[in-house]
Amino acid sequence: MLSTDLKAYEPANVTDTPAHGGRISANLITSGAPNNIWADITSEERAAGKIKYEKIFLKVADDADGKLQVARAYFNALPAGDNWATFFDGTATDTLADIPGADTGADAKTKYGIAPVTTNVVAGTRTIKVTVPSVKLLSTGADEIYRVGETIIIGKTGTQEVHTISAIAELDLEITITTAADIANNYATTDTPWLASVKSLGTVETSSAVVGHTGGADYDAATYAPVLDNIGTVRQRLVFTFGDSINFTCVGDSLAGLGSGTVNADFTAMNTALSKPLCTLLAGGWTGLTIAANDTFTLDIFGADPPVWEKYEVPAGAEAVSEDLRLHFSGEVA
Repeated sequence: MLSTDLKAYEPANVTDTPAHGGRISANLITSGAPNNIWADITSEERAAGKIKYEKIFLKVADDADGKLQVARAYFNALPAGDNWATFFDGTATDTLADIPGADTGADAKTKYGIAPVTTNVVAGTRTIKVTVPSVKLLSTGADEIYRVGETIIIGKTGTQEVHTISAIAELDLEITITTAADIANNYATTDTPWLASVKSLGTVETSSAVVGHTGGADYDAATYAPVLDNIGTVRQRLVFTFGDSINFTCVGDSLAGLGSGTVNADFTAMNTALSKPLCTLLAGGWTGLTIAANDTFTLDIFGADPPVWEKYEVPAGAEAVSEDLRLHFSGEVA
């Protein structure tokens, strides 16, 4: 697996409406390209203030179908000007309308973010001070970004290190964070260091789960596990319906008709938008079953593509800036 196998994809609906979000699309987000996620803020939006949400899917698009372990996401660039950004967990299908409070920016999601380090940090010590641009990012705010016991990364150009928060103290907009272990490097304010809270994504891989069956169509998924594809597999509920004792059709809950097959041969449902397999059931999984017309087998499949929402706030009266938000997605390969 290469770093280039870690990609970001748009959701199915990218309109600036409550319907924004939904399932993953086949539209790749070009890393590092201007306006690849966020549209420019207009002068009217800056004058009045603006809160925007954007959903993205972080996909392990590895053609060898590897899994990404100890995966994590965090911002590694500071927002410009008076603006700030956070991100939080999404689900495979949620839209903006599914997030209570999003219409006013008062959602109660657990946020992750970044802030500038505002005093020199000395190697061998355990104290980091940052200043956040809004009370919303403090422990009493809707967008709190630092919590005791969670992982943080302190960084500057060419250097970064991982720590765990053991204590937090707040005074006005200044947050003093105590780390559980000594800090290894010096971070002078002239180096523009930053402190990011880290979202753990665990192991990112495809998976499947048997939902159930009717009649005798009880495919043996334990012995003949469905074969999934890192690129082609996306969240879908597949229903296999038999026309007789041998032949079936496959329908997805959002992709509709996915073809037909027989118990005597492996069957592959294709993700035609990506020209990759969505899921393959092996012929052996049907062995020994007594199947009749109208029997069904239902399978849930899940892609290697955790979704996150980014939330971006421009306070009223903010100056125009050239923004360069960067969300970093990484992990380890076994």
